[in-house]
This record gives sequence, C-alpha cells and structure tokens, in this order.
Amino acid sequence: MLHKDVLRLLFPISLDGDFIEDIDLEGSHLDDVYDRASDFLTEIFPDEALELLSDWERVTGFPDDCIGPETDPVERRRNILSRIAGYGGLSMPYFIDLADNLGYTVTINEFPAFRMGIEGMGDFIRDPDFRIVWEVVVAEADSGTTDGSSFNKLVDTGQNFLATVKVGMVVKNTTDTTSTTVLVVDSDSQLSLANNIFTSGEDYQIIPDYTKLTCILGKLKPAHTRVFLVDPA
Repeated sequence: MLHKDVLRLLFPISLDGDFIEDIDLEGSHLDDVYDRASDFLTEIFPDEALELLSDWERVTGFPDDCIGPETDPVERRRNILSRIAGYGGLSMPYFIDLADNLGYTVTINEFPAFRMGIEGMGDFIRDPDFRIVWEVVVAEADSGTTDGSSFNKLVDTGQNFLATVKVGMVVKNTTDTTSTTVLVVDSDSQLSLANNIFTSGEDYQIIPDYTKLTCILGKLKPAHTRVFLVDPA
C-alpha cells in the first residue's frame, strides 16, 4: 500500500479535487522518505555501503600513506573492513590474517641462525642478522600456458580470469622472463596487457601488485624486523 492510500484512510469522508492532488503529492514524498530510509539500512553496514563509502573512509582514516584514493567500490569496502577488523598484533598469524583481509594470500618464512647441536653438516650458515628477517611470499593469482596469440593480449581458453585477475596485476612470461601489467580483464580467457610479450605456447604467472601490502607491513611490523616481499617461486 502506498502512503497516499494510507493518508486517504485517515479522513472520515471521501475527498476529491485539489485535496486528492495534495494527498497524492504528500504521499509520494513519504514514499521517497521510506525508500531512502530503506537505503540507509543498507548504507550503515560498510560491507554493503555505496553512497556512504566516503564517510566510512573518513572515519577509518582513508586515504592514508599506504592506500591512496580508490575508485573500485569492492576495494574500498575491503580496505574499510580490514581496518575495522584490525585488532593489532606482532605475530606472524596476525600479519597473515591482515594480508588476507586486504585480498592477499601470503606465507611468512623465518631464517634462524645456525645452532650447534641442532643444525648439522651441510646446513646453511646464515648471518645472525637473518634472525630478524621475514620473507613474505605473495601467492600467485593465476598461472598457465597460453594457447592463442593476439597483440598485447594473453589468451588461455581454459582459464577463469574474471574470477581471479584484477587490473594492475603483474603478468610474467616465465618462458622468456619478460613481464607487464593487466590493463583490462576482457573475459575468462583473455587479458589486455600493457605490452605485447606473449605468443601461443608460453608459460605465464600472474601476481598481485603488492605495493600497498609492502607499505602496510612496513608500518606495522615489529620494530626490529626487516620484511622482504617476494614473488612465489
């Protein structure tokens, strides 16, 4: 039932003429208010917000030194939720969860110094400073072998790029060691690239751009720890 119908029921007599027009106009305004109130019930949750994303970014401190202005609503929501869910910590599991909330899958490797009685002959003798090093390995987004060729394109008909690849990711031709970036995700089987580096039958690896993650880990890491982000082998 529309609000104009509800307003008419409030009167003990039937109305016509200008009264009907007035009620219809007032009813339409109430309909609009009701619809906007329904929108607000969505906007108060950051994982569904759109119109209030800028306000959510303001109260959570975005943009900042590591995360500049974003245009993709999905990425903006991910950043907001990551900050809201952040509880602080200095452990490796905390930083792995932090990366996951930002859309990265990582593993963290440590390098203990050589210890007599634990290590043995043939084990690597590292510099003692390696005890304070974290090697953060960022998992690939996708990989495979091209089965087609087109200028500035990566073609692989067996893929699902729409689900796994985003604009800005790094694409490596592991056959000839060249690399470029993704400009457009054309379809599940084709990417538009910044450079023409592929022919049919070449192996590739697609890796997220982890510039943002490097900055965030650099700010939040334990003070004595040195962090190095690397591509998967």
